[in-house]
Amino acid sequence: MHRIDKGNQRDLLFIQFTYSALSSLAVFTAVAAFLWTKEVDSTCTAPYYSTQPSDLVKVDVRFRDILKLWWSFCVVDFFRSLLAILAVNINSRRLAYLYQFLIINDLLGVATVIILHVYRFQHSGKWCSGDFLDPEVARVSRPGYLIERGKILLGLVMYVWVGLFTYSCVLSCLITAAKRRDKGGESQAVARKGDEDSEKVALVHSATQPYEKEIRTVIAACQAASSGHVRILDLLIKKGININEGDYDKRTPLHVAAAANQIEAVKHLIENGAQINPYDRWGSTPLNDADNKDIEALLLSKGAKPGKKQAYQPIKLQALRDDDNRLFYAAFKNDVKNMAILKNSGW
Repeated sequence: MHRIDKGNQRDLLFIQFTYSALSSLAVFTAVAAFLWTKEVDSTCTAPYYSTQPSDLVKVDVRFRDILKLWWSFCVVDFFRSLLAILAVNINSRRLAYLYQFLIINDLLGVATVIILHVYRFQHSGKWCSGDFLDPEVARVSRPGYLIERGKILLGLVMYVWVGLFTYSCVLSCLITAAKRRDKGGESQAVARKGDEDSEKVALVHSATQPYEKEIRTVIAACQAASSGHVRILDLLIKKGININEGDYDKRTPLHVAAAANQIEAVKHLIENGAQINPYDRWGSTPLNDADNKDIEALLLSKGAKPGKKQAYQPIKLQALRDDDNRLFYAAFKNDVKNMAILKNSGW
């Protein structure tokens, strides 16, 4: 449940339960093939002890019961693994809890393994499986011996130990990968939290402060473009902002992204309809600001043209506070009233 809730290990869970489902499918198919073959009706009585053949047992009944138990376990385990895969794919807590409830099937598996080992390695089990005889001789001279069924039981014994070893190796690799994913997930969570905080700030609209709309739209988009936060840019675009609107210097997000060498932000802006040749108040275009060959080539491929030669160093918008930007807007619009409000607020 912990791994499903975290949501960053679905691929590992899928590998784990797919391995389990395929293993169970292969085994219950093989067991079913031996359960319903011609040897089902074969009989074999064998002594409990090689030195005292007085008491006889029907080993074929034991063999058949063991195979039925094993088949039942594998059928349930196969569908249980499919249930887990479905729970992972649709992120269902109920199905995950049902998978955990079916752990009772594992108790049947443990009991079956114990019974298998006890009966298979008893003297009677070895006797009727032909271990004491050449199989070809036993098949001709003693047709009642359960040679083939003895082989499948021996195969199941080997499957238990080889399968457990293999599954332990697979599981240890998955656990190691999961721990590494957890560590990476923690750092990603911190980054996501920072992004979410930025998104909350970027998408909050308030009319109580001057130029709040511009701060939360144009300035927020320029800050996201300068920092390469494509996700925030995308949220702002979906919110309906005009990405071709410039700030108080008429600098658009594309100007800022090109100046900050944020090629992914440049690509995202162009893909969402950003104008290629907007002019800021100095007459510069994004191509003038591009200090990166890849960005320059991308802009040129979209028809970018140079404006006047850039003659200043762009302000790093991410270093500015909201009130700084409010003051610039007030000065740009000759808004003395709001300049006084900002001054009285402690700017």
